[in-house]
This record gives sequence, structure tokens and C-alpha cells, in this order.
Amino acid sequence: MLDALKLKTKILLMLGSACAAVLLLLIASAMEQRSAMIEGRKATIRAVVESAHHVLTFYAAKEAEGMPREAAQKAALEAIALLRYGGDDHKTEYLYVYQMDGVNLYHVRKELIGTNVAQTLRDSRGRYPVQDLIDALNGRSDAFVDSMFPRKAGAEPVPKLQYVMRFDHWNWFVGTGAWMDDVERQMRDELISGVVLFFAVLCVVGGVGWAVSRSVLRQIGGEPASAIQVMAQAAQGDLTASVGKAASGSVLASFDPKSGSYPAAGSPCGGLGGPMTGAMRSLM
Repeated sequence: MLDALKLKTKILLMLGSACAAVLLLLIASAMEQRSAMIEGRKATIRAVVESAHHVLTFYAAKEAEGMPREAAQKAALEAIALLRYGGDDHKTEYLYVYQMDGVNLYHVRKELIGTNVAQTLRDSRGRYPVQDLIDALNGRSDAFVDSMFPRKAGAEPVPKLQYVMRFDHWNWFVGTGAWMDDVERQMRDELISGVVLFFAVLCVVGGVGWAVSRSVLRQIGGEPASAIQVMAQAAQGDLTASVGKAASGSVLASFDPKSGSYPAAGSPCGGLGGPMTGAMRSLM
């Protein structure tokens, strides 16, 4: 099959295959980086929520030692309110605490505290995110939940990954969320940069391949298959083989009887098994 292809086509096929492989590697690399970023965000919010869960466990133990429940719960919420993370100041993100029925116990939005928002707080998709958290914890001790929220009032909602853990002793759950819109944006930027670089390299390599193919064809005077056919006929004594429009000074031009430079039988180009025939075959 490949033997029937022209030299330029073979070179283009080789370059195309290499370029396709590089493009696939770029896409795979971008997807792997995206996956690593998502796993990193998951690990971060899981660690933060586990820390808050340890706080709840600590004060539940204090209750067991005789501390009034109301005092233990108040101290636990005050301690969780101090847990901040993320951002340049490491204080941008926060945790929240809810009862399992949807009543908020702590949130940076003070107006939510003490209210049941399970069926009142809605996101841009029309879903009830707090109810989604409750449903995700049904029969489970922890869960990751996708949600959509604006980064600030009036802004477009963007993906936010929530992680929550149950605290059965008080029938609470504690959680936090990580913004995920920059993950997709960073992957897209990396992919665009890689594709731009890919096409720049493709132009250079393609130009070199085109120049090499032109040089080889100019030296041969035509396709390697044509040169082999002419030499095979000449080896059998047929000196009438057409060399077409072979460039002057090329291998095929030297076989043109009109040029007066037909190689002798004992020359390096003469004979069916000569080295020139082997060289032509190596280009096929």
C-alpha cells in the first residue's frame, strides 16, 4: 500500500502521524493536569472539614465529661468560626455548620444563622444546595457535592465543589466548598498555549519536510519508483525509457539518451543490482 504512494505523500503522512501523536499527548497532558488540580482541591477541603469535625468531637467529649451541651455546642461553633483558609491571606474561605434538618448554625452570612434554608436557598440551576448536601449524606458519613454559586453578589454563578461530614452525636453536619471555575480556565489556557506551540512547530517541521522532499525529488529527477523503473529497463538493454521532465543534472536526466550522458554499464549507476538502484529502493 505504501509503495504506491509518492515521496511527498509519504513524508506528509509521516509528519501527520507525528503531529497527531503530539496533539494527543497535549490533550492527555491537559486532562491529567485538570484531574490533578481537582484531586488537589478535594484533598484541601477534605482536610479542612476533617479538622472542623475534630473540633466537634473534642467538644462532644467535653460534654461527656460534664460540660453542658449548650455550652459545648457554642464553644464548638466559635472555634469553627475561627477556621479560615485559602486565598492570598489564607483567610478567604470558610466553613459552615447545619443541623441535618437544614437549620443553619454557623455561616459567614449572618442572616442565615438560625433559619432553615433547606427549601429556601436556591442556586442558578433552580436546585436547593443545602437539601442536596443533606440528601448526599443520607446513609453516608461524608460526601462531595457539586453546586453553582456566584463568587460575589451579582456575578455569574460558577462551579463550586462542596465537601460535608456528618456529626451524628449532635445531628449536625459541617462542610466547606472550593471554587472550580479556575480549574477549567487554567486547563483551557494551557491547552490553547500548547496548541499554538504545536502549530508553530508544525509549520517549521512541515517547511523542513517540504524542502527535503523537493531537494530529494530534484536530485532524483522524479519519484524514486520512476527512477527504479528506468534503471531496471536500462539494465535489460532498453535505452528508450522515458524520463519525463527530469531536471538537468538529476539521476533520471543522466538516463535520457538525448542528454548524451547515459551511464556506462560499468559505472556506479549501471546494472540492475548497482548501488544506485539500492539507494532508490531505500527511498521507497
